[in-house]
Amino acid sequence: QGFDPASSVGCGVSGGEVYAMIELRGSLYVGGSFQRAGFATARKIARWDGAVWSDMGSFNGDVRAMAVMGGRVFAAGLFTEVDGEPMSHIAVLEGTRWTSLDG
Repeated sequence: QGFDPASSVGCGVSGGEVYAMIELRGSLYVGGSFQRAGFATARKIARWDGAVWSDMGSFNGDVRAMAVMGGRVFAAGLFTEVDGEPMSHIAVLEGTRWTSLDG
């Protein structure tokens, strides 16, 4: 029996593809080209805490890779803005806010 994302992680994602997944402190983070995760609007990135999906920001392009380093989430991809702020294809999650590595 394989992994069934619909039963294992709520309704899963819709409106696009998942390209990257990571786990941090018991939560699953997914990135891709999708527009929804479960019942939440989630523009390219979302978090599953074991019960519900959460929107993790609005990326203007696909999230193609994710990593965890030093307890922080990094996202990389085809985006140039996150939540209206300029980002150069890579961003790090600082608490609840995405920041650029550029400066």
